[in-house]
Amino acid sequence: MAISIRSLKHKLQQTSAVQEIKADIQVFVKEELLHVVIEAEWPESAQSPEDTSAATWLDWFKSEWRQASAEEGESFLLQLPKAVLQGKTKTDKAIIWERQLALPQDHKPRVPLDRDTLFHTLTPSVTTNLSDQLAEFASMADLTVPAAETTGAEVPDPRDPIPQTTTELFFQGLAQGIHKTPDPKSSPPDSAQQSSPDKIAADQKHDAAANNAEAKSARTQTIAFLVLGAILFGNAISQKISEIAAVSNFLNDVGAERMLLVWIVDGFLNIVITGFQSLIIDRFNRITLIQIISIGLALSFVLVRLLFLLGAPSGISYAALFLISQQQLVFFPLVFWILASDIFELSKSKRLFPRLAVWGLVGNLAGIELAAIMPPLLDRLGIDLQEILSFNALIYVFIAVILILGLDHKQITTYPQPKEKILEVLSEGRAFVRDVPAFRYLTIGILLIIICETAIEFRFFEILEITLTSAADNQFFYSLYYFVRLALSIVIQLLATTNILNAIGLKNSFFILPISSIVGFLCIVLQPSLWGIMVGTLMEKIPQYTVDESARKAFLGLVPEIKRGRVSSFMDSYLLSIGAIIGSILVGISILMTRQWSVLQSVDISAIIGLTASVLAVASIWKMRSVYDQSMLNWRLKRRQRVKSVLDELDY
Repeated sequence: MAISIRSLKHKLQQTSAVQEIKADIQVFVKEELLHVVIEAEWPESAQSPEDTSAATWLDWFKSEWRQASAEEGESFLLQLPKAVLQGKTKTDKAIIWERQLALPQDHKPRVPLDRDTLFHTLTPSVTTNLSDQLAEFASMADLTVPAAETTGAEVPDPRDPIPQTTTELFFQGLAQGIHKTPDPKSSPPDSAQQSSPDKIAADQKHDAAANNAEAKSARTQTIAFLVLGAILFGNAISQKISEIAAVSNFLNDVGAERMLLVWIVDGFLNIVITGFQSLIIDRFNRITLIQIISIGLALSFVLVRLLFLLGAPSGISYAALFLISQQQLVFFPLVFWILASDIFELSKSKRLFPRLAVWGLVGNLAGIELAAIMPPLLDRLGIDLQEILSFNALIYVFIAVILILGLDHKQITTYPQPKEKILEVLSEGRAFVRDVPAFRYLTIGILLIIICETAIEFRFFEILEITLTSAADNQFFYSLYYFVRLALSIVIQLLATTNILNAIGLKNSFFILPISSIVGFLCIVLQPSLWGIMVGTLMEKIPQYTVDESARKAFLGLVPEIKRGRVSSFMDSYLLSIGAIIGSILVGISILMTRQWSVLQSVDISAIIGLTASVLAVASIWKMRSVYDQSMLNWRLKRRQRVKSVLDELDY
C-alpha cells in the first residue's frame, strides 16, 4: 500500500526527532542544489582578490544560500550568477559577486544554466541520493520504505511542469521514492500478525526498555547539571577572591602606577591565550580539557604560594595572582560553556543554561563576601593571608575530581569546528569590520571607550592607594565596590536592560556607555574623594556590563553564523585587549610627562585622555548611527531568515 504525504507528515509529527528531521531535509535539498550550481557556474580559475583561494567567497556564498528561504534562495542562485556572467545587470549583489569572483573578461560558463537545466539536473540527483535519508526519516516514523534505485534514474520530460520552489522539488523526489511498489520482503505484516500476543509482548518489552533508558538519561543529565553547577560555583568563588586579593595587596605594596604594566602584560597574554584556545579547543574532549585547565590553575596557585614562601617581591607575586584571576574570568568560562553545550541538547540548554548561570552568580557574591571577611578572620585565627592560595588550589583539585566522578565521557556530543589561527581570526575580523560601515565605526567607539575605562580605573586605584593605608582596608573597600557593582548590575539587567533596548533601539543604545563615561569622569574630577571615585567608576562600569554588553551581543547577531565566531573573537577579545594596552600606554606616558615637565604637574593629563576618548567615542557612535540603515543592506551581514518549515508547506 502506498504511503501518502499526509500520512508521512502525521507520523513525523509524532516523533521526538521531528525538528531534527526538518533541519536535515532543508540542509540536504539546499546542498544538492548548491552542488549543481557550483559545478555549472564556478570557474576553476576564479580567485577572491583578498585571499589566495576562493574558499572565503565560497563560504560566504554557502552562508547566504543556507540562510535564504526556498523562493529567495532559488532566485538568488538562478538569476544572480547568470545575470552577472552574461553582463546583463549591475545590481549591488551582482557587483559584489563579480568583484569577489574576479572573473576574466572572456569567461563563459562551462555549462549554460537556466531553470530547466537546473531542475532536470537536480531531480535525478535528489531521487538517487535521497534513498538513505528517506529510509532514515521513515524508520523514525515506523514506516517501511523501499530504497530508491541507485542507478538508472529517469530524467523528467522537459515538457513536464516545473515546480516553483525547492520544497516542491524535494517532495516530488520524495513522492517518487515512497510511492514505489513495496517489496513483499520488506512490507509490514498484516493486522492479524501485528496484534499477535508475541507482537504485543515484544512491544511492551520495547516500551519498558525505552522508559528505563529515558529514566537513566534523565538521572545522568541531572547529575551533569549539578556537577556543572558546582564547577561554575567553585570557579566564581576562586576568581573573585583571587582578583580582589591581588588588586588590593598590589596597590598597598607596589602602587597604582605599576598596575599599568600589569594591564599591558594581561592584554598581551589574553591575545595569546585567545589564539591558543582556538588551536586546541577542538583537539581534546571538553571534559579532559577542563580537567587539564583545572589542574593547571591549581598548580599555578601552588607556584604563587611558593613565591611568597621563598620571599619573592610581593609585586611579582600579586601581579601573577592577578593574571591568573583574569584567566579564571575569561578562559575557564569559555571552555566551560562549550562543555555544557556538548552535554545538553539545544532544547534543554535554553531551559537549563539560565539556571546554570545562577550558580556562577551566587559564586561571585560568595567570593566577594569571603574576600571582604577573610583578612580580619585569618588575622584573628593567626593564619597567613596567603593561605587563600591554598584554598583556591583545593577548589580546582575538587573540580578535577568531580569531573572524573560525575561526568561520563560517552555522553559528550562533539561538533568539531574549523581550526583557526590567530592571524586568520585577526585578518578576517578586521576585513569584516572594514567592509561594514556600522561595524567599523562601532569598533572605533569600543576602542576609545576601553581607553577611557583604563583611565578611569587607574584613577580609582590611585585614590584607593592614597586614601587607604592598609591592605585589609583596601581589600574590604574593593570588595564593597564589587558587591555594589554586581548587585546594581543584576537589578538593571533583570528590570531595565530589555526595556531600554526596546525603547531607544539598538543603534541608539550604544550612546549610553560613552555618555555615562563622561559623566563618571566628571564625578571623579569634581569630587576626587573615595566615595566620589566609587560613584564615578560605577557610572562607567554598570552600563558597560548591562545595556552595552547586551547591545553588543545583539549586534553580533547580525553577523552570519559562519563568520560570527571570528568577528566575536576580534571584537570581544582582541579589540578589548588592544584597547587596554593602548590606554595603559597613554596613561603611563601622561605620568612620565608630568614628572618630566613641572609645568604639567598641575594638569591632570590622564583625565584629559579619558574625557577626550569618551567624547570621540560619542562622535564615532553618532557616525555609526548615521550609516546603520545603509549597513543593514551590506552583503556581509546576515540575511533576514524567512525560512519556513518544510513540513508546514505540505498541502493536505
